[in-house]
Amino acid sequence: MIRSSLLQPDERLDLLIRVLSFNSDLESIGNLRAELLGDLSAIEAMMQAASRRHLQSAAVYQLAEKGILPSPRSVKMTTGSVLSLMSELDEQFRQRRAALANALHEVIEALNRAGVQPLVLKGSMSLISGSPEWRFQRDIDFAVEPAVADAVLAALRACGFRVREDMEQRPHHLKPMQRDDIPGLLEPHIRLAGDRARAVLPDDVLMGAVRECRWRGVRYKAMSNSGFLLHGLAHHYFQNMGFIYCNVSLKGLLEKSH
Repeated sequence: MIRSSLLQPDERLDLLIRVLSFNSDLESIGNLRAELLGDLSAIEAMMQAASRRHLQSAAVYQLAEKGILPSPRSVKMTTGSVLSLMSELDEQFRQRRAALANALHEVIEALNRAGVQPLVLKGSMSLISGSPEWRFQRDIDFAVEPAVADAVLAALRACGFRVREDMEQRPHHLKPMQRDDIPGLLEPHIRLAGDRARAVLPDDVLMGAVRECRWRGVRYKAMSNSGFLLHGLAHHYFQNMGFIYCNVSLKGLLEKSH
């Protein structure tokens, strides 16, 4: 059930959920197509719901996957059309992900020079794997041993990153860092999650299945697939949205399903 108190009057979360669902029933998809294309305000309201939850790219991707709209990259667009606007959104999103992926590579390269192999966390792994291609990243997450935190900060400062003194430092991560040419923050972790999540899933359990990896000439560490999934669930359910609202965000649910 959708809590009406969490909805905005101009959004259609119910349509967004149907767009993102794994339901491949042709009749259901046909009904959804008729509802979205019969009234363009329905698409606008669905995309408003997606925008509020950082799921615009996922919605555009699923509209094409379900055959409701063509892929924004596959057809010539008419300026001002729905497809034109979605094409612009798709291109902006892809440029953002490319910039974040390049930034992650630069960060890992700088830390390697300092003798550190960071453990890449959460959605930042999708910047390396490229999957899911629609995942929206607000920041770049990685973990290092507390003993090398000062060396990590020095290496990142040498690359032009600055500490955001106006932002909170939490027990499990240092203050975020920023550089003006990168569309997101760095979040260096010194523990894998906050206290509530680690009470359910301690760091040493996850670290037992960490492997060393290479990517475009740099070295990093990654959790096993099962460890990655469990860490994400613990983070979303027990540390953040799950603890606050007794629920997990739609974005978290969708990402953990892939």
